[in-house]
Amino acid sequence: GSASQEKVILGSSQGSILVEAVNLDKIRGKLADLGRLREVSLDGLDVATGNVDGVIHQTCPNIHGLDLSKNLITSWDVVASIARELPLLERLCLNLNRLLPGTDFAVMESAFVNLTELQLNGTMMSWSEMQNATANMPNLEFIEFGYNALTRLRNDDDTPPVNKTVRVINLDSNTCSDWVHIWESIRHYISLQRLVLTSNSIDAIPFPGPQQCCLGV
Repeated sequence: GSASQEKVILGSSQGSILVEAVNLDKIRGKLADLGRLREVSLDGLDVATGNVDGVIHQTCPNIHGLDLSKNLITSWDVVASIARELPLLERLCLNLNRLLPGTDFAVMESAFVNLTELQLNGTMMSWSEMQNATANMPNLEFIEFGYNALTRLRNDDDTPPVNKTVRVINLDSNTCSDWVHIWESIRHYISLQRLVLTSNSIDAIPFPGPQQCCLGV
């Protein structure tokens, strides 16, 4: 049949521009089908908790990227309860949230199995807290961990397990200054290809020793 037409006032024109739009019903139908969504941003919308178990998965199971930055989420348990409903989730932004460590380890272990990119800028998490959280992300490749006022990374007595997946770590705009300490903190990331240290205060970078790999900085 013939395409339906509607007259629509452009919102930015303050009512002065009237246009004819074709097949708006079809467009509305596509937008209403939340199951088709692949990228979702809820940045700054005061999200504090997830929904009843199963509702998120039933409503929008195809989400690959989720931005929960600058919300009211208070713990990794809440994050995990949301993420486990999204089996295809690959990208997760949690910038500017203040997150307590997770306590439900069974959920944490199953919630992030396909996650490859994680943003934790401005969360004020410590290096150890970040490592504990990402230990449950077996396919993680990219970590953004800037603006966290970090002067030191690992504690001297830390012995983190070898990580074979992470390729990029971004520590932009922290206050790290000791290159040797930074190197000791990241050396267990054996697949690391790039380390971003923009707007830190590195005193000096000594000539690499025989055990230090080539790394893009």
